[in-house]
Amino acid sequence: MASQRVRSSLLKFRGNISRRTYFTIFIGALTLLGGVWFLVSSVATVPQEFFPSPERVASTGVKMLQSREFLEDILASAARIGFAFLISALLAIPIGLLMSSFKFVEAMVEPLVDFIRYVPVPALIPIFIIWGGIGEESKFLVLFFGTFFQLVLLIMDDANNVPQLHFDLARTLGASTPQLIRDVLVPYLLPQTYDRLRVTLGWCWTYLIIAELIAVERGIGHTIKEAQRFSAADQMFVCFIVLGIIGLVTDYAAKLAHSRLFPYAVKSAR
Repeated sequence: MASQRVRSSLLKFRGNISRRTYFTIFIGALTLLGGVWFLVSSVATVPQEFFPSPERVASTGVKMLQSREFLEDILASAARIGFAFLISALLAIPIGLLMSSFKFVEAMVEPLVDFIRYVPVPALIPIFIIWGGIGEESKFLVLFFGTFFQLVLLIMDDANNVPQLHFDLARTLGASTPQLIRDVLVPYLLPQTYDRLRVTLGWCWTYLIIAELIAVERGIGHTIKEAQRFSAADQMFVCFIVLGIIGLVTDYAAKLAHSRLFPYAVKSAR
């Protein structure tokens, strides 16, 4: 009887499943993926140097994680991401709110934002190097441009979707424009803004390797580039897995924190 209930909940459209069931399915999917990887690497004619087996990648990963240099690479990449993303968020959130609140600000800013966000970030690397040299400034610009212009429009769109009724009720109570932004707009947007930051943080990580192609001595991108020079596919696989684990852990931690920071949003969604 219990198995029938679990089966029906799994197949129910947009139905909920328990956390235990969720993780069981997740572990099963990872196991299946690992099995396919092992099978392909065992029967494929591609040399291990180009498509390493899980055992070889695991052995290389243990050695790399025991190396101080690789740990410093991870910390260097995380520091670049953290700084660039923080600056992007601190600028994008207030600008997005102002664009939604005042149409003249939207008219001034949105066309420029739309123009820049359609320019591929890798195409801008030469001008970033001219502006900032080959130091940290050019790497910051890659990460910033890859995040800020997308985030500011997401914030504006979320702010535009706040029900007008909330503002009308606040005005009948005598709220001024600054009070509407502070007491109505911002509290309503906090859960959505948190989710936008979580998603765009992932985008920022995707630009990391591009940023670290610019004359870098420390960073995961540097490790991948060096591994490519020596055809060390196992080291590249380790870097990919480390990046994925960092993203998975931070994203899951952010999801857990969301329910604690915004319990009213979780309840309203049920």
